[in-house]
Amino acid sequence: MTGGRRWPLTLIGLIAVGLLIAAGLQDTLTFYRTPSETSSVAVGDRVRVGGTVVPGSVVREGDVIRFRLTDGVRDVVVQQRIDIPGRLREGQQAVVEGVLDGRGVLHADTVMSKHNNTYEPPPGGTTYEPPPGGNTYEPPPGGEQPGPGAVR
Repeated sequence: MTGGRRWPLTLIGLIAVGLLIAAGLQDTLTFYRTPSETSSVAVGDRVRVGGTVVPGSVVREGDVIRFRLTDGVRDVVVQQRIDIPGRLREGQQAVVEGVLDGRGVLHADTVMSKHNNTYEPPPGGTTYEPPPGGNTYEPPPGGEQPGPGAVR
């Protein structure tokens, strides 16, 4: 083949590779849907929904926890039978993953809450105090222990 005839095959090959990559990434490009977008989700389909936990909506009944997520337009009721993260708070951003039922309730098996990275000490003002005498570590006789991954 001459150079003039090779470029159409090269172009077709590049387009095919691009389509394969796009098809493979299609499910991973959407991180979550908003509560308003859940109306297009079929009953029984697995979905990931992100929004704000509606203040006053978190209710614990035995081992079931219910709360509502909103995007400011529509709410989705979320129900989970396992413990949700201790940092999930009303008015906070969260992403849940689960299955939508016929009543519009999302039965979640994963709840991820967004929180800031600011450390707050426990209530009561307790702080760390070193043991009396400072560092009490003494290396074993014969020198220091080998570090992690060292061969003995």
